[in-house]
Formats: sequence, structure tokens, C-alpha cells
Amino acid sequence: MSPAADHGEIEQLTLELLDRYEEINLLYDIGQALAGVFDVDAIGRAVVDRAMAVIHAEAGLFLLVEGETARVAYRAGDVPAPLLAGLTPGADLLRRALAAPVLIMQPLLAVRVQHGATPFGVLALAGKRDTSAFTASDGRLLQALAEQAATAIRTEHLVRELRESERIRSEMEIARQLQRSLLPQSSPRILGVDVAATCQPSGHVGGDYFDFFSLPDGRFGVVIADVSGHGVSSAIVMAGLRSTIHAEVQSGFDPAQVFRRANTLLARDFAASGMFVSAFLAVYEPATGELAYTNAGHPPPYLLAAPSDEAERLEAGGLLLGVVADAAYETGKARLDPGAVLVLYTDGLTEARAPNGEFFGEAALARVVREGHALSATGLHSTVLGAASTHLGGREPDDDVTLIVVSRRG
Repeated sequence: MSPAADHGEIEQLTLELLDRYEEINLLYDIGQALAGVFDVDAIGRAVVDRAMAVIHAEAGLFLLVEGETARVAYRAGDVPAPLLAGLTPGADLLRRALAAPVLIMQPLLAVRVQHGATPFGVLALAGKRDTSAFTASDGRLLQALAEQAATAIRTEHLVRELRESERIRSEMEIARQLQRSLLPQSSPRILGVDVAATCQPSGHVGGDYFDFFSLPDGRFGVVIADVSGHGVSSAIVMAGLRSTIHAEVQSGFDPAQVFRRANTLLARDFAASGMFVSAFLAVYEPATGELAYTNAGHPPPYLLAAPSDEAERLEAGGLLLGVVADAAYETGKARLDPGAVLVLYTDGLTEARAPNGEFFGEAALARVVREGHALSATGLHSTVLGAASTHLGGREPDDDVTLIVVSRRG
């Protein structure tokens, strides 16, 4: 290959890397801006302003679609009248924008804002300041912003629906609905790994939360958390935490970086409430079995390689989230080797009280995990919960009980 061809390939690779770097920075920025925002117009303003700045557009708008109606939630710059007319209910341009993930019709760039099968609207830019054409790279950037906006709008809808129903439902029922809506509906499927997970709510609503997520590089993540307090307030903090983590993990930062940013936002937004969060976040690399994790004051998960081994407690991390704005967090390393079991839980499990007041405790949990090491993830999960239930002796638990078992097949 000629030197000129080599130089051309290097230039192309450099441009691609710069595009990716720009997208990551944009996701950081918008993730921070949208965390804890529960107003659709404010979401539209944040997304349009950043899109125009990064893509160098003359004008932009966020069109909110609700059923058969549509309204401009935010507009900046001089959007041409024909484009505005085309983005009205029944217009062909709006139909096309909602039908395609990305629509480029110079001088228009539009992307669909959608969560699952539910379309929320259209994010559109009109004209570039240097009069050049919109590119596929511009479309990818705008689509990444639209995905963040969709997550924020989905959270806003949940909070708004719950606030509206507060007139006719008790606070606890509202909180239960929000808590359930934030939890995954099923365990993820990961090659070579079995996962079993549940959150058993107590009679009063606590703040237990867990979730799974996939990273663009093929890694798999899990988070478990316990928000202080009960009722709607803890459920709303949980929603804010979920939104923050989902925005941050897409950036590719390590767990400690994610928790540093989440802690700053929680300390800023919820300091007056006096609420805090214990949480554990881990990212698993399927090819190597490596776990990168950080623990923010949460009960340390058990990692047991074999019944004869000493269980490893995953403790590296830092303070509870939301207590000190500039708290430091470290990332710990561990390995989930073939045959190993990882058990994550909230303190509602170990603090389950027998009729005589005795806690189930860490020692009993460690013993049950060791004895059930050879079971499947589902089998060990059921065994642990069964042991805790027996210990309760017919009593209702005082707190939510969340348990996640991850086993790597040998």
C-alpha cells in the first residue's frame, strides 16, 4: 500500500475517533443536565441547545407528540416556516420523521425520540451555520441525544403520573408502583452466566433498587442500591439515581467514575432532604471473567470461587452516595471464574428478624451460600430466600429484601 493510502486511512481513523470522542462528551454533558429533570419542556430545551451547539445548526426544535396532537415544546433559532408546517399532525414530513430513526432531508435533520414502542416526539435541526450539509455522523450524534431525552421523558412521565394519582391513592401505593416500574422485568441473558434476581417489597415501601445494563463494548453491568427512608420520597430519589446511572454508564467510565458523578448530583439535588443511598455497581467482562466494581457503603457482596475457599467480600469503594459532594471512590477488581458465584443483597435480607428479635445475619447468609454453591443461580437464590423466610418464623420482613445471584457456569 502506498504512503498516501496509509495516510488517508490514518486520517479516516482519526476522524472516526474524534467523532466517537465528541459523542461520549455529549452524552456526559446531557446526562448530567437531565439527571433529576422532571419537566418535558426543560428536557427539550437542554437537548436542542446542546444539539445546536455541537452540530453547529442554525435552528432546532423539540416536537412533543401525544396521541393525535403535537406541540413544539422548545424552539431555538429561525426554523423555516415550511419545516414548521411539515411537522404538524397529519403532515407527510412528520409521518416520515416518526417512521425513520434518522431522517436527513437537507436542510433538515430529524430523529425520532422514542422509548420502547412509545414515540415521544421528534428532535429536529434546520440548516448548518457554515451552510454545509448534514452528515450521517451528525445523525448519529442527534440520535444519541434523542435516546437520552427519551429516558428522561419516560422518567418524567412516571413521576408525573404518580403525582397526579396522589389525590386518590395512598402514598405507599404510589411508591410501590414507581418502585416496580423501575425494576427490570426479567433477568438478563449472558453467555456462560446464570442470573436470578428479585426484590421482595415489605409491607411499607422501602427504597431497594436493582438493574442490569449492557455497555457498547460488550460488557455487562449490575447495580443494587438501597435509598434511605420510605414512601414516595425514596422512590423519587431512586428514579433520579436510575436516570443518573443510565446516563453515566453509557459513557464507558469505570464504576468509580460513575459513582463520583452520581454522588455529586445526588448531594446537590437531595441534600436538603437528608436522604442518602447505599449502592454497589459492577461491570463484568465475559471474555475474561474480570469484575470492575465500586461499593458506596453497601453490604459487601459475596464472591465464592469454590465451597472450600474463603469468600471474598467486595468492599472497595467509598462513602454512601449523597452525603459528601466531593467524596472519593475507588474501583476494585475481582474475577468471576468458571464455577464461581456472586451474591448481592440489601440489608433487608441479613436484618430479617426472628420472633425472638435475632437477625438472620451475615454468618447465616455465608453458610447458606457455601452449602448451596453447587446449585444453579435460581436454585441458590431460592435456597437463600427460603432460609431467611424460615428464620422470620411467619413474621413479615421489616424492610425490602433484594437478592441477586450470579453464577458462571464451569
